[in-house]
Amino acid sequence: MPKTSRAFLAAAAILLLGGCASVDKAVFATQPRHAAEGPIAMRLSNADQYLDQDKLPEAIQELRAAEALASSDQDMLRVEEALGRAFAGIRDWRQAQDHYAKGVELARLTGAKGELVADLQAGLGLCLMKQSQFSMAAATVKEALMTGPSPQKRKRIEGDLDQALLEEGLAKGNLQVAPGAQASRIRRIVVLGNRIELSYLRGKLPFKEGDILKPDSLQKARERLYAMGLFKKVAVSSAPAGRGEADVSIFVRDGWYLIPFPFYMGDSGGSRGGAFISGRNILRRNESFTLVGMGSKTGLRGMAGAHWEGWSANLFFSRQDSVERLYTDDAVSAGGGFGTPPDAQHPAKYGTVISEYSKRVNGAGFSLGFPLAAGRARLSGEFGWDFQQIAYGALQGLPPVGAGHNSKAHVGLRGGASGGGGGGFGDLGAILGYGLADIEERLKPLAKPRYSWSGSMSLYGAAQATGSDYYFWYGLAETEASVTWGRREKASLRMAAGHGGGLPDHQLLNTGEDAGLQGGYARQHRGRGVLGASVSYSYPFWMTRKGMLQGMLFAEGALAWLYGRPRQKTGAGFSVFYRFWRFPIPFGISYTYSGDNADAQVSAAIGGRF
Repeated sequence: MPKTSRAFLAAAAILLLGGCASVDKAVFATQPRHAAEGPIAMRLSNADQYLDQDKLPEAIQELRAAEALASSDQDMLRVEEALGRAFAGIRDWRQAQDHYAKGVELARLTGAKGELVADLQAGLGLCLMKQSQFSMAAATVKEALMTGPSPQKRKRIEGDLDQALLEEGLAKGNLQVAPGAQASRIRRIVVLGNRIELSYLRGKLPFKEGDILKPDSLQKARERLYAMGLFKKVAVSSAPAGRGEADVSIFVRDGWYLIPFPFYMGDSGGSRGGAFISGRNILRRNESFTLVGMGSKTGLRGMAGAHWEGWSANLFFSRQDSVERLYTDDAVSAGGGFGTPPDAQHPAKYGTVISEYSKRVNGAGFSLGFPLAAGRARLSGEFGWDFQQIAYGALQGLPPVGAGHNSKAHVGLRGGASGGGGGGFGDLGAILGYGLADIEERLKPLAKPRYSWSGSMSLYGAAQATGSDYYFWYGLAETEASVTWGRREKASLRMAAGHGGGLPDHQLLNTGEDAGLQGGYARQHRGRGVLGASVSYSYPFWMTRKGMLQGMLFAEGALAWLYGRPRQKTGAGFSVFYRFWRFPIPFGISYTYSGDNADAQVSAAIGGRF
């Protein structure tokens, strides 16, 4: 073949291929697999293939053609079911409902039964649910179960029914005991929506099948479910179930979570930051665990803990470096051991310094907690071991006595009782809505005051058997009572005391945490015995469904005895913070004025805790 002919053919081929490539791809995408005309079976087959491939517009095009060709009731039922499925796929619930409803009505008129009719009714129920028509959805799905679906479809339809009933129950909300159900014997307890194990949830209820339904039974059930701190929504209701019997329905919405979260805290002693990971209900038993790591220029700390039904296990380690000062009035630098002491910049402001020294404390240990009594008045026990290695370096004067190993073991008891209701803080699951089922209850004024109390006792001991270079012991006791009323105003009284023997300097009891004080101070007193009390009043300035702005006033004082000489610490202050319900860690400031030091300390936090 001449070269000119070959060149001409090549050019023609290129033009032909280019023309084909320029055709709009959408034209090919919308073409059915078979010819434009054909029997209805072919159209339905095309539509099924498009539906399997999620090509919903193409499926609808085929089904419209099949609709015009349908000549029997069975064909029409198949077309309406497929059209409902296609429109549901593109989330056009109104058109999907229309097609499912046409199919259901045709089946009713013709007396049709079987899996196809079950699919039509189940599809109609789904569309009604998506449009929040839960009562009609539940009734429709119940009818689907009566049409003889296959075992596989029956399981799916039963799941749809449970979902419809759950949404219907949550939409109705909490109800009082139905008039016809009062003083009736509970025939059945139905629980829907739970991820948590059913047997575990039933064990939390104040009643069981066969018990008498009392006027306050449902409210007590709600309070117990709220107190679990797990549910996004809770609705409890009852209905008559025949002569002298009643059914109780419990609708909940829960789940599980695993959340990482950073935080930052700052005060007069410096700043620190870190992160923690919180998880809950992964094993479907309302268990929780936390991993925490934090650090600053003066040290680091880590902790791992797990909690379930009053049982707890915690592991921790820390390394802390600080510089402390001892004054002529026996006061020492404060700062919590994890930050620069507030008196570091101007120590002469607080008195004459006898000695200044560096201190490094390496620590690790564990604690195990276990329940002793449940119910409204809770009681739990605890034991554990703390490893401590302390090193001092003299900067001015003599360092304290007590360097070396100060490891100790401890046992303790904790108890408490609350006035009912949920609303606890501090759980990261609130970010996802967990534990907020009682949000409406939190916003309501209290009809009557609620009283609560808590208390703890601990005994620590060190000897060669615990890995200590010293023999010493001390005991601590603390109790707090509070009353909440009206718009969640709250008054509290906290008291604490401690006493020990043979204590090296680092183990002396202090007028801060050991005496139950809550303010921030530049210095603290230490001794072999301490006694303290703190009173506070909290007032919520503003509460909405988003969060709460709250203020608190407090006044407190403590005594410490060393060598028979009592030393006192007095202070007063306030804090103002805002807490989002869905972000349970507060933002705010705290101010403390120290009476004995005649100075003030201010702290602020983003992700810290007051």
